[in-house]
Amino acid sequence: MEFLNDNYLLNNTKAKSIYDEIRDLPIIDPHNHSDLKEIMDNKNWQDIWEVEGQTDHYIWQLMRRMGIEEDKITGKASNKEKWKAFAEVFPSFALNPVFEWMQLDLKNIFEIEELLDSSNADQIWKITKSKLQKDDYKPRALLEKMKVEIMCTTDDPISDLKYHNQAQDELDNLKVYPTWRPDSYSKIEEDDWKENIIKLIQKYLDTDDLSLDNLLKALELSHSYFDRMGCVSSDHDLPDLMSKAVSFKQAENIFDKRLDKELSINEIINFKAFMLNYYAELNRKKDWIMQLHIGVRRNYRKSLLDNVGINSGGDIIGSGVNIVDGLSYLLNTFEDLKFVAYIINDNYLQSLVSIARAFPNLNLGSSWWFNDSAYGMDKHLNHIAAVDVLAKQTGMVTDSRKILSYASRTEVYRRTLANLLGESVLKQKLPISLAEKIAVDLSYKRPLELFFKNK
Repeated sequence: MEFLNDNYLLNNTKAKSIYDEIRDLPIIDPHNHSDLKEIMDNKNWQDIWEVEGQTDHYIWQLMRRMGIEEDKITGKASNKEKWKAFAEVFPSFALNPVFEWMQLDLKNIFEIEELLDSSNADQIWKITKSKLQKDDYKPRALLEKMKVEIMCTTDDPISDLKYHNQAQDELDNLKVYPTWRPDSYSKIEEDDWKENIIKLIQKYLDTDDLSLDNLLKALELSHSYFDRMGCVSSDHDLPDLMSKAVSFKQAENIFDKRLDKELSINEIINFKAFMLNYYAELNRKKDWIMQLHIGVRRNYRKSLLDNVGINSGGDIIGSGVNIVDGLSYLLNTFEDLKFVAYIINDNYLQSLVSIARAFPNLNLGSSWWFNDSAYGMDKHLNHIAAVDVLAKQTGMVTDSRKILSYASRTEVYRRTLANLLGESVLKQKLPISLAEKIAVDLSYKRPLELFFKNK
């Protein structure tokens, strides 16, 4: 293959040597958005669009950029029509990570080494459709082929974790743990907030009495249930991060007011701050990690939200977070709690890395979302290495909604890491033996130790 070959992203022999040490290591993925039902049902996918494009808003966004009509992205067109529309514009995606991930999937999973375009879309459709009918292309078989050892799904506190129970019983070589994501109960300004808290309180307390005290009790019961199911972390979407001291009485007044009145911006901020502190208290009691995803501006394109729904490609990089003031109270109050922070706006990176030097319990996650390209990863890792401690970076998370991305996204991270370390060896900054050790640690041992040391 004339591109994405063995030298892909590896600019020197030292980088290649380092990559050889990590390329076949198992995958530890502490954060993704996989559909566990799909894995446990373990049914064959019907076609390449279903497995690659049906849930991937990265692909949808780029197709829209190239003028593809919505009907052939998320609409009523057939999957084959969507695939052919995708293939027609795919070469224009060159140098975007979607291009590389897709070609890596075709190469590594389907043994197809051609550049996808309109001329071979039908042929690749047929080849992949045939292979996807085989047992070794079912979800569980592919996860085993990709050497996924541990993965953590993202789950609402109301989830019964039915499929996690099933996974514990049926999966021998793969550990699947839930992640507790309580955003629906903090985002008091959302239209469905009241409906969400009613359901949670009814489930755990069997009452219709809406009160802050009951909400907190229900959340604590859910948190304990997740803990019994092996959960090791909570995850929080923080478009506007502001931690501060807020009393129960203040939060209770805001809660009660929201049941039939509109809130001010300051009241919304205060309620969210109170809830974030409460989640941190729960995590401290259970010795969980608290994952903070900071700075996304959700549903920026309103027509997509209205016509397609959430997670459809209308989210953007936010620019209004004061990360220094926003983290201050939380970190100073919970120095005995481990945090992992991910930032979508890399303008916050310098401040975040310096905060990590002040607070050893703050861990720096992988580059995220719009920054999970080789370019974004290299910038992210280089800055951590120069200012903080590279060995303390938390490794890779796929953040993926589709199974096939686990291997391709992980490969890009490992190759980028190997190249960074290889270049440093050539510059005489460290010996090759130490570079190889750091690469192995970040690719496998570090996330295993940080998230799963008690598993």
